Amino acid sequence: VATARAASLLRALEAGVPTTTRSPSSLPASAVRHDWDADGLFVGSADGGTTLVSQDAALSSVPAFTPAGGVRDGRSVLFVNGINTDVAKHAREIQALADASGSRFVGLHNGKDGSNFLTSWLRGGDQVLKDKAARTPSEYLANPATAALAATLVSELAAGRPVHLAGHSHGALIVSNALKVAKLIIDGDWAGGAYSDAQRARMARAFESSRVETMGGVASDFPEGPSYVHYINRKDNLTGLFGLAKGSADLSARAGGAKATLVYFSERHRPLGGHKLVDYYAPAYRPFDEIKARAAGAGTLEL
Repeated sequence: VATARAASLLRALEAGVPTTTRSPSSLPASAVRHDWDADGLFVGSADGGTTLVSQDAALSSVPAFTPAGGVRDGRSVLFVNGINTDVAKHAREIQALADASGSRFVGLHNGKDGSNFLTSWLRGGDQVLKDKAARTPSEYLANPATAALAATLVSELAAGRPVHLAGHSHGALIVSNALKVAKLIIDGDWAGGAYSDAQRARMARAFESSRVETMGGVASDFPEGPSYVHYINRKDNLTGLFGLAKGSADLSARAGGAKATLVYFSERHRPLGGHKLVDYYAPAYRPFDEIKARAAGAGTLEL
């Protein structure tokens, strides 16, 4: 089901701005038998529970998770999870980030493929390698979560609305690849004939005003344009191996250019820990504007 959705979204993006609806279909998270069937669906909060919303939803129509202490700013963030994370765990991660930031959050689900821990890790790891090796729009969009995020991103940008994206682990790689698809369209390097000059100019302005945050990301590069904050736990081995490694000569360029800030901290409670979002990254997470103010224009910040 998710693979068919991805193929449909690829065709839609090639043909022009994907259509969205403010009356999307939704269902309780408990109604999904296999987590991979939720791949690429929105994750929202409604009636005290978690709800899944179809990928053709207008982003503003997805019911948001709100901070436990109340909303402290007017921002809404779209968050993509890492591998081996079912919808229930994804919802806990979304709530943790909302509580830490004071912002509204919704999720876009990166489905868990497998019925047990080992199978999920193996299949998830295989998808990470495929996504890291991707170089063309068809390769980027073969992942249903990337296809859904790219469609949402293009729809929002084409309407002149900047987006605020966040991703943990593999979710950061999905965010990176979706941004690359949008950048190819904006630059006229893919599906250019389907988008007018006025559409691409409007998308470019919104792209430049967008915000992106990553936590323990396994993406090693991001396109210039948005303003970035990348959280890196020095004791997170996965990010050290696959993500933005400190000390690289071209680190600033790969992180998104002059508008990128890399935030470093060191925390690990277990020998092989350091990567989990709720245990390590959410406690370090701060509102975007606070991080940028503390960095004061510098490319790095130590917590």
